[in-house]
Amino acid sequence: MAKHSGISVRFYPDREDHQRAWQYLQEMDTEEYPSKNQVIIEAILDYFDNSNEEAKANLYYSDQLMPIITDAVDQAVENAVERVLPAFLSGCIAGLSVSTGRKGYETPQLIAVSSSSTAISDDEIEESGLDMAFLAE
Repeated sequence: MAKHSGISVRFYPDREDHQRAWQYLQEMDTEEYPSKNQVIIEAILDYFDNSNEEAKANLYYSDQLMPIITDAVDQAVENAVERVLPAFLSGCIAGLSVSTGRKGYETPQLIAVSSSSTAISDDEIEESGLDMAFLAE
């Protein structure tokens, strides 16, 4: 005599997904699907097998996309620095004056510098998204 395991499944009429599942089981073609038990078993296996495949696919895509995303971020940062750095450095070199600060130390201070062809406007700096507030310190 073969042993088997059993489980009771409840379908709640106030839940739309339960109603649909119940309707499928009640209206299924018994010629094509002779066993409700087999339909439920195949549905459970398909659900979990596909869930695992989907998780594997998501992992594959994240492994594939991460280098692309990091390269794009690296390139965007590099482009922003290349645009801003020359004006920043020329401003630092040309605009520093030395004054005596507290305790006799010399502290550099920024002074206004006329714009040159390599200078970047305030609008361009704002558009770049770089926080230049550290310059005022």
